[in-house]
Amino acid sequence: MARYMADPRYLRVGGRPVLVVYRPDLLPDPKTTTRLWRDLARELGLGEIILHATTAFGFSDHAGCGFDGVIDFPPHGVEVAEITSKARPLHDDFHGQVYDYGGVVQAKLRALATAEPGFVPGVMPSWDNQARKPGGGKAFHGSEPALYQDWLSGALAHARRTRPPGEALVFVNAWNEWGEGAYLEPDRWFGHAYLHATRAAMAPYARRVAADHPIVAEAARAFRRRSRAAVLLHLYYPDLTDWFAERLARIHDQADVILTAPETWSEANLAAARAAFPNALIIVTPNRGRDLGPFLRALDVAREHGFEVFCKLHTKRSPHRADGDTWRETLVDGLVGPAATRRALEAFEDERLGLLAAATARMTLGEPGVMANNETHVKRLARTMNLSIGPATPFAAGSMFWGRTEAFAPLLAMSVEDIDFGVELGRADGTPAHAIERLTAAVVARAGYRASFDL
Repeated sequence: MARYMADPRYLRVGGRPVLVVYRPDLLPDPKTTTRLWRDLARELGLGEIILHATTAFGFSDHAGCGFDGVIDFPPHGVEVAEITSKARPLHDDFHGQVYDYGGVVQAKLRALATAEPGFVPGVMPSWDNQARKPGGGKAFHGSEPALYQDWLSGALAHARRTRPPGEALVFVNAWNEWGEGAYLEPDRWFGHAYLHATRAAMAPYARRVAADHPIVAEAARAFRRRSRAAVLLHLYYPDLTDWFAERLARIHDQADVILTAPETWSEANLAAARAAFPNALIIVTPNRGRDLGPFLRALDVAREHGFEVFCKLHTKRSPHRADGDTWRETLVDGLVGPAATRRALEAFEDERLGLLAAATARMTLGEPGVMANNETHVKRLARTMNLSIGPATPFAAGSMFWGRTEAFAPLLAMSVEDIDFGVELGRADGTPAHAIERLTAAVVARAGYRASFDL
């Protein structure tokens, strides 16, 4: 272990390497063993080390065995919220246990209030080890990313509150324990939702770029409207900064740029964007509703600056699709190539045109799969904005298009509370953002304009 513990990438707390022992009760003499390990670590030049045990198989006497602390290792020790008698098994020979995941989360959060000083919180996204113990495993029913996020958020808050700065630890069981149904890795059901939930729980502790950062303020002071049109670009992925800058440079004399960036960017990311888009107005905004929240913020600013026409772009990756990057390239190049931009601006000489997109992007609400996961949010938002929708209602798939600013007044009139983007869980479909994408043509129709898909 010493060569790994000496590596600068190894986990350290307060500069001390951390070693976790899964089952210290199997050591013949745990207290003597931990003392010998500490002595050996000093001899090997590792210095002082931190030794943690886990609660696996009921272990609790960490101090008496020479450990600095004990890590909670769910589902070990879970004895609450059992619902086996209420569950309907799929197999008659099932003789395991079923627990209510939400009940376990609440019990674990309450227990943190009385946790001893050496306690290190642990959480699990889910658990079902039927694959390893057919018919006799433990299953935690009702596990979902939102409940996991609640548990992780409470554990993080406890660790931050009870440990010195920089020494807070929380363990997650597990990254890829597929055989026991405990994993953060993406799957076909939740997609990247557990990873998004992890990031959301940690977001309050991450460094953020301020909305009034000096780079943003400098860009605002220098910005001048030079055109009737603005490209509203949400630059979520900083590695695509140069990719978009190269394309938009070709139309610099036809459209200005209003750039939105997430508050999770680094100052270096922001500086790179400022250099790549020297004439752009830059807005730092939460990535609420993915690109849709930032779009509404940018559109409101575009209206304030007097832009009549806009082109909505974003750094679309669509990681659930193998052709995500290709799709983005097709959409962007079809909208803001020099010839496409010229045709778009000419088309908006028609004062009743409210939305313009390529024919290849046109879909309708009645096409197979379009409303399968989106009906609830589509109907809710349509009612709120008094929109008329039906199976033939078109929209621009990919959520990139040209638009007339005033044609989107019904959408701009919506508050964040009205839209209710909710917690970002990385879903590939079925969010309020997906619903707004499907309602754009209906929005412009509500404002008295028409949509066209012949760019």
